This record gives sequence, C-alpha cells and structure tokens, in this order.
Amino acid sequence: MLAAAESAGRVSSSPCKVVLELLRATDTENSFAFMLEEQSYVRHIEGGSGRSASFPWSDEVLKRLAAVQRDKADPEAAAWLGEEMRSFLDRLGFRLDEEHIRRALDDGRPVHITLRLAAAELFALPWELVPLGATGRPLGSLPGCLLHYEWPDTRTAKPEPDPPREGGRILFAWSAAGGVVPADEHLAAIRHACRQGRHRGLGGSRDVLAHASLGRLQSALRAEPTAVLHLLCHGGSTDASGASYGLVLDSDGGASPEVVDARALQMALAEHLGSLRLVVLSACHSGNPGALDSRLGSLAQALHRAGIPAVVASRYPLPVDASIALTESLYEGLLVEDRALSGALLGARDRLRGRAGWASLSCTPATTGRSSGRSCAGPTGACSRSRRTTRATSSAGRPRWRRPWPGSRRSSRRGIPRGLAFSSAPARRARASRRWCWPGWCRRSGRAASRGPWRRCARTRRT
Repeated sequence: MLAAAESAGRVSSSPCKVVLELLRATDTENSFAFMLEEQSYVRHIEGGSGRSASFPWSDEVLKRLAAVQRDKADPEAAAWLGEEMRSFLDRLGFRLDEEHIRRALDDGRPVHITLRLAAAELFALPWELVPLGATGRPLGSLPGCLLHYEWPDTRTAKPEPDPPREGGRILFAWSAAGGVVPADEHLAAIRHACRQGRHRGLGGSRDVLAHASLGRLQSALRAEPTAVLHLLCHGGSTDASGASYGLVLDSDGGASPEVVDARALQMALAEHLGSLRLVVLSACHSGNPGALDSRLGSLAQALHRAGIPAVVASRYPLPVDASIALTESLYEGLLVEDRALSGALLGARDRLRGRAGWASLSCTPATTGRSSGRSCAGPTGACSRSRRTTRATSSAGRPRWRRPWPGSRRSSRRGIPRGLAFSSAPARRARASRRWCWPGWCRRSGRAASRGPWRRCARTRRT
C-alpha cells in the first residue's frame, strides 16, 4: 500500500511533456529558405504520423511582431498574434495537447512544452502568447507551464571531465558599454544565493569580470573551468537594418563599444563547451533571432546549437527590475531550493508575471530528444546540487557542511551510494564525515544504519 502510494506520488509530480516538432513543407532541408508569403508546415507526431497547416505570413504579421518587441509591448498586437498562432496550431492537432495540459495543471503537475523548430522563421513567433483554448490565458502566463526552444539534430557537448567534479565555478561578467546596468544588484543576488546554498561563492576579481570585452571574457574563462556564465550587458542591433542582435560589450583595443554578434560569441565560448553547463544572457534581445531570413539567428540559439546544455535569454526588451528579479529567483531556485533548471525557471517566470517583459524569458535546456555523449548529471549539470549532505572539517578544525554536485567523481566511490561524497580534503576530514551514514547503510560496519536521514550509526565511533 505504501509503495503504491509513493509510486502514485511520483507519477502525479512528473511533468506533462508536449513536443511540437515543426518543419517547412517545402525546402525542408534548408531551414533559412523563407519567403514572405503563406507557408505550409508539417508537424511530426510521435509514432510516425503527421499533420500539415499553413501560416499566413504577411506584412501585417511583421507589423504586429514589431509592436510586440517594443519596450512597451502593444497588448492588441500580442492578442492578435496569439489567436493567429492558436488557429495555426489547432490545424496541427493541438487541441488534444491542450486537454493534456489542462488535466496536468488541474492536477498540480508542471507542463514542459518543447518547440523543436526546423524552420528558422518560426523562432521569431511569440509562442508564449498562444492562448490555452477558450480560457484566453497565454501559455507563458500559466503557473507551472514552461516553453523550451530547440534546434533539431543538435548535440549537447560532453562534459569534461565526465562525470564533472564537485562544485562548479560561477563567472559573473558585466559591461556598461551600452549604458548603465544593475551590476551591484545582480552580484548581490548571486552571492546571497551562494551563501544560502553553501556554494563556494564568487571569489573576488577571479570570478567577477567588470567592464567585460570579448577578449577579457575569453581570458577569464581560460583561467579556470567555468560551469555557469552569467553575462549582464545591453543588447543592440548589429547593423542599421536590425537584421540581427548582439551584445554591447567593451572594446579590447579602443574606447568605443563593440557589438558582439551571435557567431563571434559562439566562437569565443566554443573551447569551453566541456565545462559550461549553463549560460545566462541578461541582455535585451539576446534570444531574438532578428529578421526572419537571418542566418545568424539569436545569441541563445547560436550557443544552443554549439552544444551548451542550457541557455537562458530574453527574446524582447528586458526591464532592469525584471532582470534583477530573474537573477534572484533563478539562483535561489538552483542553489538554495535544489530545483532543477526547469523548476527554477518556472519560479522565475511566476515572479515576473504581471511585470513588463514577462513573456520575453527564453530557455533552451537539454531536454528529451537532444542527444549527447552523456547526459548531465543533474538537470543543469554543475548548477544543481545533490540533496544529500556530508560533514567535513574546515582547516581550523570547525565542522562545516558540504554538498556534492550530483554525478561528481567523489560521489561514485566504492561503498558509498551515488550522490553521497566526501570532501576532496585530507584524511582527517574524511574521518570526520564517516560518523554520518546514508539511511539504510553504514560504510564502516556494513550493516543497517539508524533510522532517519543522516543519523549517527551506533557502530561508528567518534573521531
């Protein structure tokens, strides 16, 4: 009975997963073969079947898209686009998915909608604004509903080393070349989450890069393997036509700002694919693909295609207060509340709801269908801590608590359950931690440990 109840609890908390895999009916092999006219698309449905429908691309659609991407989005344009997109999805069999989504939300389960789009122009559409059935509520505003964006046939870079070591460096880089940015507030939010979650924190100038340029960012990444890169700056157009967007960073050689496009950023981070598990681009339009026929795509899309497991960005203008709230909620969820990246992003979206820019949050985490040589140890790789705690001794002899990263080398030692790890410290620290046993198993006695998590085993003497 108890086992059945626990099994039912696990099922009820599992997310409802919906995959929308769309490709253009013509010129399928060329993702950028877009023409401003009505286009026919095919939805690939699991099991081999498919549905087709046309989307009415026109100057009116472009006008409404531009109105949504302003600093203050036009609500009428957002509603118009949402209804057009819902009508398009209805013809692709989305009504059945809507029933699954409604049922999951009624049961209190999270909903993960993966948009796997083989036509580049589809990334420009604001899918978060699609209303759920007759309710009229946009998908992006529903509590527990998260949208993922994927480029087909991409691979997540294999972590190096594999599995990753304990911990993981967070590098915070910021640039005010494009205007004032809330660097102090972002830094305070990350440091607070590190203290609360007992993470190693940001080690001064080593982990904080002020007035970042592309060259200095590369040097900071080469100095030490980095698991999380948080980049705060302004976004800007790479040319006068606004065909694509980039990051406004300091210049390496001169005083004038430099706009770093998607390809340049991808090349700069390419040599660190093995260590980077999460990149947060806190910049306006960092998730905006620009013109519908742009070959560069968005900054987030370029990093996603290169193999970085998870990228968080903003598709539209990101207000200052929204960027601060996003940073606070994201790192609190990852480091303090032990959430997976999807859960932390849901918490961030819930906090942003009702603010300007709530629909701009874009994420491309490694989800089902995105292959890799080996999946990340946790949903965010090095960003997600294990819920198990070990005791160690500091250099001053005072006890302290350490939490190993899941999948780390220290968590796979012989005789220790996976996820439980000793500190990578001298033997004295290891002896101090042996007093604390995994429930149901004592490493020293080889017998059942005391009841309850992290109780002292009767046969393990003090050191």
